[in-house]
Amino acid sequence: MKRFHGLSSLFISFCIHLIHNQVSSINIPAKSLDFESPSAGPQNTPDFENSIWGVTSIGTIDPAFTLAPIFLGEKLRPLPCLLNSVDVALQLALEDFDGLLFETVYRLDSYPQVEIAIIPDEEGGSVPRKYAVWGLNLGIGLMMAKSSFETALFLLSYRGEGVAHIRFKAAGVSDITLNGTTNATQSVNKTLSISHIQASTNISTTRVDATNDPHLEVSFQLTGSVITIYDIFYVALDMLRDMAPINQRACLGDAITRVPDANLDLSTRETNPPRTAYNPPYFQAEWLMRALAQTPVYMLEQRSFRELDMVLFVDEMKVGEASVRRPTSGTGLLPASGNVSNS
Repeated sequence: MKRFHGLSSLFISFCIHLIHNQVSSINIPAKSLDFESPSAGPQNTPDFENSIWGVTSIGTIDPAFTLAPIFLGEKLRPLPCLLNSVDVALQLALEDFDGLLFETVYRLDSYPQVEIAIIPDEEGGSVPRKYAVWGLNLGIGLMMAKSSFETALFLLSYRGEGVAHIRFKAAGVSDITLNGTTNATQSVNKTLSISHIQASTNISTTRVDATNDPHLEVSFQLTGSVITIYDIFYVALDMLRDMAPINQRACLGDAITRVPDANLDLSTRETNPPRTAYNPPYFQAEWLMRALAQTPVYMLEQRSFRELDMVLFVDEMKVGEASVRRPTSGTGLLPASGNVSNS
């Protein structure tokens, strides 16, 4: 993923200021995840004090935060939109949730057709990173809900004041103008089609270097019921949104989390718990976030979209397991110390 830093033109900033005052906002419902939010800890050692073994609600979007979408009609390729969004979500989740973000443009080397820019409204200024986390999730979620991908501006506001905008556009085209057009000349299908992807009935297991991290390997196994391509993107995007406040070094425990957008449960289990194992590595938030970001890529490569099991290895030691399943009846799947909450 390439990241480009720079300043928007004064003209575009002025346009965004006008649009903020003209477009009605979408109220965002509070959503939460079954993990507790630790304070920032040392980044070079596991955070045991704030380890996540209990089940407490985090990830709630501040109700004072609102988003207003402007869809501009120029069609974009769906997979670059989705995969770039997952990669940006991962980068934001691994950074300081309470820190500041300056203007940044993101584009995956492997899917360079689309770029995503996060641009503070104040020229040369910054925006709280948490607003970018929430805005990106809601923006790409609206595209998925419409099954339509196009050049767009998502205007972010806090307590009614414009703070930033997120821009989706084709890479290599000019900035968006007032009349909502760009200089793009090619038109592509704006509805995600997977008719060429045949769902495999075979159960496959693959162990891959999943995340460009030299320490982490993930073993994936597709099994169980068929899910949709959007389902797995919802799992990755919503979990990265809700795990963003967590210190990436925090140790995870056994838990199960509902992802309502996909009607799927993500369950996790630690296999090298810090309470009994005195030597690292451990099942830390960073490893799960990186593995989740790779699940859509893995399914696309397999051309199969099914319930999923994952085993995470850090420095060749098994540290944790995770699975993505349709919700089951009863409480047999729930950890003894937890329950299911809406993410």
